[in-house]
Amino acid sequence: MFRLMLMTSMRISEVLALTKSDLHPGGLLIDESALRGRPSTTKNRKTRCVPLPPALDAELERWAADQSGDLIFPNRVGKMDERSSIVIDGELSKARKLAGIPDLTWRMCRTTFATLFRSDPADIQGILGHATVDMTMAFYRKAISTRQVAAVEELEGRLRGKVVTIRPAEKAG
Repeated sequence: MFRLMLMTSMRISEVLALTKSDLHPGGLLIDESALRGRPSTTKNRKTRCVPLPPALDAELERWAADQSGDLIFPNRVGKMDERSSIVIDGELSKARKLAGIPDLTWRMCRTTFATLFRSDPADIQGILGHATVDMTMAFYRKAISTRQVAAVEELEGRLRGKVVTIRPAEKAG
């Protein structure tokens, strides 16, 4: 579930509501959210498609094939779980210990995706399902110094040999 959330920016409630019919070649249809163990609309009431890397797509297809019923991540009795269930809270606690991140939250997966995703801002906006690019950039994109350094170095490489040296102006006599 964490890998899926990190690679798609899905909310935990959207993951819990995933059904086998949401699986499409190379991507997922996100059209529902779990609310108190029942299907509901997504947070913004929009449907979106998110791409999946081939390895994760294949892994999710195999996982779904092993589940009875239509839900991809059913609870132990085959029903839709709740975001605040003991099992879901337990998975988060285990992940905190394994990752060594004591304050890890489900939302951090979404923020991590938005921060590390390298593409046009409109692509990030679409995957996150936001109404505007400004909202995406304001709430989810975080500056990373190593990314900034890499971007400046990449820019220098593209401009190498094309930059005109700026010389100081001659002093007027």
